Amino acid sequence: MAGIFIGAFLVNVTTAGNVATAFAIATGNTLEALVGAWLVNRFAGGTNVFDRLQGVFKFALAAGISAIISPAFGVTSRGSRRLCRLGKLWRDLADMWLGDVTGDLSSLP
Repeated sequence: MAGIFIGAFLVNVTTAGNVATAFAIATGNTLEALVGAWLVNRFAGGTNVFDRLQGVFKFALAAGISAIISPAFGVTSRGSRRLCRLGKLWRDLADMWLGDVTGDLSSLP
């Protein structure tokens, strides 16, 4: 998980140029991965998640739930630093959530 945090922090600190925003986004990325892994292990069968169709649906549900964490951190931190327009925060949140869910679901075998 340290790799997720370090990678996200380095990418965001070099593009956004703000340490506080990069830290918040990296924290959200890391928490999303931790929560997603916990949900899959706890409710979807862990490493056997793709053995049954029910596990695949549970994986998709876990992806949808955990994918809200990173966008919430990212949009909130960017909005508080005035890096995005306040009027489009909900759209940014939905766009980021959809991107994260799509990334999660693209890992299906």
